[in-house]
Amino acid sequence: MKNKSGNRKRKFTWDDELPEHSYLPTELLTEVLARLPVKTLVIFRLVCKLWCSIIDSSDFISMHLNVYNKNSSRHHHVLALLAFRSRYELTVRPSDSSRKTGDLGRIPGSYQIVGNCNGLMLMKKYPSSPKELVLYNPCIRKSLILPTCPLEYAVYILGFAPSSNEYKVFACKFSGRFSSENLEEATIAVYSLNDRQWRVKPNCWTNIWSWGRVDLTDGKRRVFCGGVLYWIGCASNHLHIMCVDFEVEKFSIMKLPEAAKGSNIIVKFLFVLGESLAIYVMSLKSSRIFVMEKDHQHNVDPWRLWFRGDPDLINSPFLLSNRFINLGYPFSKILYVEETNAFLIVIETSRVRKSYRLISYNIKTHQQKELIKPRNAMYLDTYVESLVLHAQKNSRTEFDFLSLMEERT
Repeated sequence: MKNKSGNRKRKFTWDDELPEHSYLPTELLTEVLARLPVKTLVIFRLVCKLWCSIIDSSDFISMHLNVYNKNSSRHHHVLALLAFRSRYELTVRPSDSSRKTGDLGRIPGSYQIVGNCNGLMLMKKYPSSPKELVLYNPCIRKSLILPTCPLEYAVYILGFAPSSNEYKVFACKFSGRFSSENLEEATIAVYSLNDRQWRVKPNCWTNIWSWGRVDLTDGKRRVFCGGVLYWIGCASNHLHIMCVDFEVEKFSIMKLPEAAKGSNIIVKFLFVLGESLAIYVMSLKSSRIFVMEKDHQHNVDPWRLWFRGDPDLINSPFLLSNRFINLGYPFSKILYVEETNAFLIVIETSRVRKSYRLISYNIKTHQQKELIKPRNAMYLDTYVESLVLHAQKNSRTEFDFLSLMEERT
């Protein structure tokens, strides 16, 4: 075959090897691959043994989780789950639009989603005895069935320990025994995705808030940040922030900001601001956002004022009630988009009619913008791409997840 100039094109053959200095150094190649989406990396594993070994390494999986999701425009996207009678539909949507930009498949309605962390979901299957637990990565549509938990009738929570790059599932079995401060004892078992086994902790947690069953399973009140799960609860007749640390595997209690206390507080909820825990507080006099300092000293107030504005007493009376927090779909999160100064909130406008709205609420202008009015309940969370489970020999593809999923790992 000749080109336009009349010369014959030289046919490429695999014998035409590039000189050694033409190849990218492994360190530079790793940096380039870490900035590519998960679906592309799964394909690039087939290029050569070197690329496959890089992509399959635990260090690269951790690196990609941090580098890609921080630098990609995907951090402006959200994960939306629509609940139907027989299935859940997972989609990816921009944080400022109603259009769908990605389809992550479906989950059978016989599975209940009980956790979502760093691109991995934890689900329970109903009816099954003992309860079947499944870890599922919706980006690559692979799943893993966990071995039977040693604790019966437990509550399960999913988290991630950044220092060890380890996904963990906590099983909490409450004893029914309460202390004088109305705190309950719980036996804890921990499943590690690295070790692939359960272990029962020798010492019980003895200071769990008595309503812990409700809050541990109620996703709309939970916030995961920096290896710790946070939610607002009551202990000793006072509101506190409850903490489950997945690094040290301990439960603790910390104080709310002083501005979040008192009878004049109309709305308060936790959310993630960048890489920090934050709390939004609206009173009759102001609306404020406090951010928790990461490296605060002991016995020093960790909360720093990040935003202060006027309260929304006229234009958005609906938001002033706790209905948009309490009546939201049970697993939906309240997300903050810093570029637009707006919260993304799923509202249940009518429990009888089961009608919902996804709105954007600007904290500076107090303007509401309806993004979606779904016909079904909606789950909302941050969108994170992860390679976890992609190279597991015992993992299941989406087809197996939907139809088989019977064999234990």
